[in-house]
Amino acid sequence: MAAPPRKIHPRKIKYEQVRSGQGYPVQRSFTLTGCLNKYKALLIINVDNVGSKQMSDIRHQLRGEAQILMGKNTVIRKILRREAKSDPALLGIVDVMRGNLGFVFTNGNLKDLREKIEEKKDPAPAKTGLIAPCDVFVEPGPTGLDPGQTAFFQALNIATKINRGAIEIVARVQMCFEGEKVTASAAGLLSKLKMTPFAFGITVKYVYEDGSCYDAKALDLSMDEVEMKFMRSVSQASCLSLGLGYDVIT
Repeated sequence: MAAPPRKIHPRKIKYEQVRSGQGYPVQRSFTLTGCLNKYKALLIINVDNVGSKQMSDIRHQLRGEAQILMGKNTVIRKILRREAKSDPALLGIVDVMRGNLGFVFTNGNLKDLREKIEEKKDPAPAKTGLIAPCDVFVEPGPTGLDPGQTAFFQALNIATKINRGAIEIVARVQMCFEGEKVTASAAGLLSKLKMTPFAFGITVKYVYEDGSCYDAKALDLSMDEVEMKFMRSVSQASCLSLGLGYDVIT
């Protein structure tokens, strides 16, 4: 007796096939394997602290120019390892799949696409436990808070005074430090002051093109800089050859 067909988890189906409706053929243009075959390059993006509204706006902005694909890292790694049997270069993507990442497939200019993706940043409040992307300072001046909340500032060792029936901060105070977690007291004060000190958006981490996966910072290099680095490497190789006693042909 034949074994019953194995059921596939519905969340995993979308990476393998997308159906347009009952009885219609499978559409592969928006699957991972379909995008790998359709597009010549992709950007690997980080979407930490990016909201659904911001992602929707980016998708709409890139419509017709690029295709965004998000999914579980474990499922994506599994598919890439399977496809790597015919294209071993895909293993370079597997090595960098760490964190909250996604893909942006394109056949256009990678540098222009990267700038368009990273230019949109939305303001965000400082939440407790969040890693601060920058230093945050509270400038001296009126806060608009009533004198009854003076004890809150005293607990934070922030010098204040009462001016025209409201609390006024006397000196500049640093509340958040770049690379460190936001404390509960800092988050509470910034919330009372109605400050949104951070701005989060999609960041491009890596680029996959022509079988190579490299850091996105390489897109910032101009052709003159690439030529200068190449000539410097040639010069160093020539010096090494001469030191080892090999003839160098120039």
